[in-house]
Amino acid sequence: MKIFSIMEIFVLLLVLLSAPVSDTWAKSRGNNEKLICDRKHEAAVGDNVTLDFHFKPECDVTRELVEWRFRSSALVLVYRSQGFSPNNQEKQFSGRASLDDSGDLSKGKLPVKILSVSKEDAGIYSCSIGKGEDKVSNSMELIISDADQQVNNKSQKLNVTSFGVGLVTSTFLYSLW
Repeated sequence: MKIFSIMEIFVLLLVLLSAPVSDTWAKSRGNNEKLICDRKHEAAVGDNVTLDFHFKPECDVTRELVEWRFRSSALVLVYRSQGFSPNNQEKQFSGRASLDDSGDLSKGKLPVKILSVSKEDAGIYSCSIGKGEDKVSNSMELIISDADQQVNNKSQKLNVTSFGVGLVTSTFLYSLW
């Protein structure tokens, strides 16, 4: 029977306790949590948008690597080492992208806010948590239309609704007559 030295025990403990956080997180969560988001979000040029990503049920991701990406490669926002890394943002999003006020990483609420969107901001956005095999991610499409196109769509919906209400009212009054 081999007797271990204090140094060997210390090294073994050091190795065991220095396991990557995401491995520990992935094993502890048991794959019950799901990262949820809408499939698409529509906005007009110049709007401020919030792309809502969140875990159900809630879970703490404050010790995780969290990345929001645009078109799979451009970094919109990065959270690591319990803080945001503005130096890692793509120039397109620098000073315009941040965690929305409703965000709370301790509860798995990860909404990213993008100010004054343009046509160039249209596309697929993803949010991922963790690294390697333990990575959890989801994505949504941001659709950007011209501001005047947005107004035309709203007025067309209003006209159809007004016509429907008028038709129902006329039919009702005719039936009373």
